[in-house]
Amino acid sequence: MGLSLSHEALETARQGIARAHPGAGEEKQKLLFVEVTYGKDLADRVRVCLAGKQRERTDVARRQASMSQSEVLASMIPVVEALERLGIDYYVGGSVASLAHGIYRTTADVDIPERRSGPKMSTGNRGF
Repeated sequence: MGLSLSHEALETARQGIARAHPGAGEEKQKLLFVEVTYGKDLADRVRVCLAGKQRERTDVARRQASMSQSEVLASMIPVVEALERLGIDYYVGGSVASLAHGIYRTTADVDIPERRSGPKMSTGNRGF
């Protein structure tokens, strides 16, 4: 019976926090519950721990994006080789060019515009 009463008391506290902070998300409500039930010190330590885990998730996402950017770099090699074989001057732009200059972007695309110095030239499908 004691465990049942403890469980009911904890559930009542959770419901009270939810009513008192209706705009707070579930995680914030849980942190408020920890603060009310176990004290501010423990709640602050839990917040720090959760913030660290969020940084870890962000770092993993960044590494995954970097891997996909490596794949983009590898996939553009045949295009660059074909442009060079055809004697077409080009630039590399987009997030791949930014990454080459040390600027991280969340997109993983590459832009390769033709550099033109005269009238528009058509290369057709040669080499592609």
